[in-house]
Amino acid sequence: MMKPSRRPLLGALALAALLSFLLLAAPPSGLLPSSSSSRRRTPTSPYAHRPKLLFLLAGQSNMAGRRTPPAPLPPPYLPHPRLLRLAADRRWVAASPPLHADIDTHKTCGLGPAMPFAHRVLLSSSPDPAPSSVSKPTVSSVSEGEPVVLGLVPCAVGSTRIWMWARGQPLYEAAVARTRAAVADGGGALGAVLWF
Repeated sequence: MMKPSRRPLLGALALAALLSFLLLAAPPSGLLPSSSSSRRRTPTSPYAHRPKLLFLLAGQSNMAGRRTPPAPLPPPYLPHPRLLRLAADRRWVAASPPLHADIDTHKTCGLGPAMPFAHRVLLSSSPDPAPSSVSKPTVSSVSEGEPVVLGLVPCAVGSTRIWMWARGQPLYEAAVARTRAAVADGGGALGAVLWF
């Protein structure tokens, strides 16, 4: 009997290590658009340096979404000033689809489940009455007396295997590093890990 080849496995491991390194490392300054052009594309928020209720967005293409987002965006995907995302360069920007475009860079990202979820959390934390057929659960603010600010931390990468997300593996370590960076910039607390 012939021994099975280990080359495909070694190739997959090398690819996972490279992908994880790219997620952990901050991108070179010339790689991303200049801050002035990215500010024009991404609205800023006065809530960027306030404590946030953080949600780590992990998983595969179901979380990152696929296809180009439609124009105009459906209401659950519209930006909100208290809904932010941690960009690849680890700065807070207004959240708008595609959330994972600068994280899952090898595929076209689109509409995932995070924006409707975040809008629902904002709706449930709002003291203002909002039209809804669903009862609103109570969500406490991260800092008392202030409106809740949500911070989405995109980490999902399509076509990855579950073992690539195990503790000690590169994608897990990248997600932990991005979450720590999110907490360090403005503070806050991790509310949940959303895995799709």
